[in-house]
Parts: sequence; structure tokens; C-alpha cells
Amino acid sequence: MILWGIVTCCMAAIKSYRQLVALRFVVGILEAGFAPGVLLILSSWYKREEQSKRFAVYISAAILSGAFGGLLAGAITGDLEGVHGIRGWRWLFIVEGAASIGWACIARFLLLDFPLTSKYLSEDERRLASERLLIDEESRIRDEHRLGPLEAIKRSLTNWRVWLFTAGYMVIVGSSTLSYFYPTLVEGLGYESHKAQYMVPA
Repeated sequence: MILWGIVTCCMAAIKSYRQLVALRFVVGILEAGFAPGVLLILSSWYKREEQSKRFAVYISAAILSGAFGGLLAGAITGDLEGVHGIRGWRWLFIVEGAASIGWACIARFLLLDFPLTSKYLSEDERRLASERLLIDEESRIRDEHRLGPLEAIKRSLTNWRVWLFTAGYMVIVGSSTLSYFYPTLVEGLGYESHKAQYMVPA
């Protein structure tokens, strides 16, 4: 997270579109493990029946951040335009990159490691956390019939629920990509660049 914050800050110094694309590609590589990492940490601490609510909070926070992102971007690009001779859109990269670096430093102390290795828990708390998960895993293994790889693929491809969830996921992901273009679309309606950012959450 610190590295992607640093690269994001570097995007403020770009001189060409190629440099922007190259740095954005690097940021994409660096942040690619964030969402799977969040899910890994949540699934390492909570039982199966407890995970769905935590996943829902995480996904909801990601969606909600899109609403506030436009307000923040509008404030940064509008209010910091020309400060220290730097354009507002460059300040946007600097502020967002610095915020990522700051949160990465704070997260080092807030995020717990895995239940058995967490330094912030006592021995009894570590044992309790790991025993909860072991009991949950044992009950899952008892309740499930082990499928071979081909049988698992066949069941997945013939289950209507899998196709329904896949279609739903594709709609969610596809529609969320539109949010990247909202400022450009709103600007096309005649609003100035930083005012276009304010119009996005509306």
C-alpha cells in the first residue's frame, strides 16, 4: 500500500499520456492484491456464518467511497488549483497518494495478523480465536462430501445459482466501471472540471 501511494504521488509529475498509462499500470499491479487480501484476513478471523456480514460491510464501504470520492476530488482540484504553482489535478494525485501512505502506516498497527501468530493478543485469546475456526472447519468437513475436480466443475457448470451469481457479479462490476467516466460525461454537459467532480455523487 505504501508503494502504490508513492507511485500515485509520482503521477503528479507526469509529462505525457504514456507516462500516465505506465504509472497507472504499475499502480494496478501494486493494488491488485488488496481486495483478495482483505477477504483473506476476514476469512482468517471469522467463521463461515459470520463472514457474509463482514464481506457486505467491506463491499458497501467500497461503493460508498465512490460517492465521497467525487466530493473529495472536486474539493482538491478546485481549492488547490495553482497552490505552489501546481495544477489541481496534480494535487489530486499527491493528496490521494499521501493518504494511502498514511493509512498504510496506521494499518501496520491496527490490523491483526492471523489468529495463531497475532502479537496483539494474549495466549488465551489466540487459542480461543483459532479454536473457533477449527471447530467451524471440522463441522464443514463432516457435513460435506468430497468432490473430485471434474465432478466439482460439472456441478458448478450445471448449477443455475452459479450462473445467476455470475451474471449479477458481471452487472455490478460492469456498472461500477462507469463511475470512472462520470466526471468526463458531466463535464460534457457544460460543467467545469472541478464542478464536474461535485456533480458525480448527485
